[in-house]
Amino acid sequence: MVAAWRFENFEKMKNRSLPLAVRLIFLALPAFAAQAAEGTGSPEQRADWEQRFSKAKALSAEGHARREEAAKIRDAKDAECPKRFQVNACLKENSSEFTKVDHQAQRLENEAQAIERQVRKEQLAEKDAGRKADAARRQAELPELESETAAAQQKAEDRETRIRASKAVKAEAGMQRKAANAEKQRQRQATHEARVAEKMKKAQENTDVTDAPGK
Repeated sequence: MVAAWRFENFEKMKNRSLPLAVRLIFLALPAFAAQAAEGTGSPEQRADWEQRFSKAKALSAEGHARREEAAKIRDAKDAECPKRFQVNACLKENSSEFTKVDHQAQRLENEAQAIERQVRKEQLAEKDAGRKADAARRQAELPELESETAAAQQKAEDRETRIRASKAVKAEAGMQRKAANAEKQRQRQATHEARVAEKMKKAQENTDVTDAPGK
């Protein structure tokens, strides 16, 4: 009768604790959904990961809730044992009942951890496959990229050559203009000097005629 009372009350308390665990599960779902959505993978894969993460969280929460309630019940029963005739037997029985529930909770938590490890393993494998696919794609695109780079470099070199040639033509034209202007200036100067010399010659001749004897 005593044992039946204990298990009946434990089941009642356990059933009352589960809604709290469920609420904790749903509060934690967004974080697990974010974990499942990380990285690559098809929409179907991400949905599967999210569902399995949620299951793992639910199992873990249930295991924790069962262990917590079992501990409370054990502590409450232990407090009553000193009032009984066989105290040690009472404590041992309480410990045995708690151990059974603790083992059940541990199995739930182990299952949750196994699910989570498997999902993370699949996510890592998917990410690794994605990285390999990206590397292969980049390797395949490398010749085209090199060709485009070479073409762009040649275009830049051609443009630089045209610019240098244009500058050289302009510089040559400028030098020719300067030479032509210098030649014109030289010719004007020579003409001017010739005229001055001619005038001085005539003036000297007139002076010589004026100073001649008998004039």
